[in-house]
Amino acid sequence: MGLSNSKKPNRYTAIIAISKRARQIIDGVAPVVESSATKPVTIAIEELEAGKLRCRD
Repeated sequence: MGLSNSKKPNRYTAIIAISKRARQIIDGVAPVVESSATKPVTIAIEELEAGKLRCRD
């Protein structure tokens, strides 16, 4: 991922956040970033990289 160390979440926390967000996208919640991707996990990763998805440690 293209995040700086100050914003980079723990990898396990990031995986949980991405999977939860991907599930929301699958369930019909609109993505918060413009993306040409069609896979929910890819969209969730792009949201995390854009700073639109927050992870709690």
